[in-house]
Amino acid sequence: DADERQDGSEEFQPTQRQRMPVDWASDEVPCSVRRPWQVFQEDVEDQLAEGRSADQLGDRLGAAHSVEAHAVFRQLPVAEQRAYAEVALQELSAYISWKNAHISGSQMPDTADWDLLDCDCKAAWVPDDPRYVLRADPRWCKLIADGPPPCGDDVSASSMQ
Repeated sequence: DADERQDGSEEFQPTQRQRMPVDWASDEVPCSVRRPWQVFQEDVEDQLAEGRSADQLGDRLGAAHSVEAHAVFRQLPVAEQRAYAEVALQELSAYISWKNAHISGSQMPDTADWDLLDCDCKAAWVPDDPRYVLRADPRWCKLIADGPPPCGDDVSASSMQ
């Protein structure tokens, strides 16, 4: 939806669906933004690559397999889940900052353009206060709320990869 500005150009107006709060399993979160359990999974994989043994990783070893990462993540203490969620929130806020900077009239930027950026370019878009950026849009309120990150009840395999 778009409304006409005084200068005749159109201003982007979000649809009702775009105003609804979302969880991490939502397709409104671009696939290139890692979910908290994906951040956790990559952390476990990095620890394995650094030579940590299966004994040291214990129950977390299952997270090295994408099918099990979500289930293992949900068993972590809430404080640990939130720590991984903070990384995901930084990535999401970088995307939102980039998207907001690239809105042109009624034209929304293509998420595929964001997906093509390398990690350094994306990192340059991380704001000083990721939560401030996300608080500006009610869609993200569930993601920044206290407690365990809202992972969605039915997480598809595609969002766990």
